[in-house]
Amino acid sequence: MEQIWEIPDKEYVKINVHVIVLQEPLPNGNSVAASSLIRNRAGKNPWGSMGPMNGVDEEKALMAALQAACVHA
Repeated sequence: MEQIWEIPDKEYVKINVHVIVLQEPLPNGNSVAASSLIRNRAGKNPWGSMGPMNGVDEEKALMAALQAACVHA
């Protein structure tokens, strides 16, 4: 699947969020992880976060990552 990043308007940033849910937990018990990334017009990465989010489903992990990015933006 090809993905093309579109440049945001001059006074905006773009927020990308990604969640991974494993069918079988890793040896340390992690099965859900989420990340968020904020990029400016130049495509630079001014802020990013990533980490395990065990005990939540995919939707809650997605919303938590999006919330963290929005608070930072």
